[in-house]
Amino acid sequence: MVKIVKKKKKLRIEGLISLIFVMSIFCYLASVTVLRSHNVVLANQEAKLANENEILNNDVSNLEFEVKGLVNRERIMEIAEEGQLKKNEKQIVSVKND
Repeated sequence: MVKIVKKKKKLRIEGLISLIFVMSIFCYLASVTVLRSHNVVLANQEAKLANENEILNNDVSNLEFEVKGLVNRERIMEIAEEGQLKKNEKQIVSVKND
């Protein structure tokens, strides 16, 4: 009678190295894909925020110009005269802070 001998399969070092190499390539491709997609999302957010910043800067400039026009002394004096307010130099009091 013939004896059946089962051979244990040995894990060859070449197979292990190949498996690790394939896994590292897979991980590399997955990380590259994820990082590029995240960079695209961040670039879109940056563009949106830059656009909003430009709009807000324009609004600030417009408001500063409007404030300069409203603070004009001649305009204030004109409004005061329309309201029948008169300038009385006798009632001006100077207060000094020490």
